[in-house]
Amino acid sequence: MTHSFDSEIAGEYGILEAVLLNHIYYWIEKNRANEQNFYDGNYWTYNSTRAFNELFPYVSERQIKNALKHLREEEIIITGNYNENAYDRTLWYALSEKGLSIVQKRPMEETKSSNGKGDNVRPIPDIKPDNKPNIEPDNNTVSNDTVRSTDVQRVVDAWNSLPAVKHISRLVPESQRHEWLKVRIRDYGIDDVLKAIDNIRYSPFLLGQSKGGWTITFDWFVRPNNFPKVLDGNYLENKPNEPDPADDGGETWQ
Repeated sequence: MTHSFDSEIAGEYGILEAVLLNHIYYWIEKNRANEQNFYDGNYWTYNSTRAFNELFPYVSERQIKNALKHLREEEIIITGNYNENAYDRTLWYALSEKGLSIVQKRPMEETKSSNGKGDNVRPIPDIKPDNKPNIEPDNNTVSNDTVRSTDVQRVVDAWNSLPAVKHISRLVPESQRHEWLKVRIRDYGIDDVLKAIDNIRYSPFLLGQSKGGWTITFDWFVRPNNFPKVLDGNYLENKPNEPDPADDGGETWQ
């Protein structure tokens, strides 16, 4: 299998970032040509970190997560979730206007033609497409890097309704807990974040009723390795697995 990348992009953002961007761009353009996976004004492709790792076995899943995070932080790609199953957290990827200008090597203001489609040179394909059907998005899904302030407040209100936990009056913008929460809402959707909070209500351990008396905190809850465990119900009364309060883990992108 041959993988290709743009050396200028690699020099600016990193080799793995360039490889992943080339891969994402290829499938977005293929979907554009086939008029598939078009939501909220963008054409999308999707994959889990594990699937990316199978495609690029010479790097680790953590390296892939970090490279994708870097591309998002540089505002080259945006992420969404258009999966049919609410519990399917496979991320979808689209190119921002900046991303299009980079891969097309054109000034940003020239990235869109009069019909909204650029005349692009297609990169070399590296895998066969998978035929996941087109799915109408959930109206509650956050489909890009913008998280509504009303959703943040809904989370705060839900958290403050829990018994025994330390309440939070507000989340300071740009604080670490605020940024972690925004990523959780963006990657999982507001409904799953609220579902995870509701799971806490039925977990004596998380509410400090275990022998050790440790009680969940909001900062612990929104950390990337802890949140999916709460969402999956790992700490409900009939699931005795207990968290390590020091576990802050790495970013979860699947």
